[in-house]
Amino acid sequence: MDYERAKEIMESPHNIRVLYQGKPVWLESLNPNDESVRISSVTLTDGEKTVSVHDLVEG
Repeated sequence: MDYERAKEIMESPHNIRVLYQGKPVWLESLNPNDESVRISSVTLTDGEKTVSVHDLVEG
């Protein structure tokens, strides 16, 4: 996924499915400086994680 699409998803009033390593996640915050995103999920062992937006897949 690219940064602009991640931004659109965060700003959308709709619930858009996003996957990280095949598992659904929520986008918590974006960092435009390095195009990273803070994600959360019930499947993440530490609760939240910062990853590159390029590692996310819409679907």
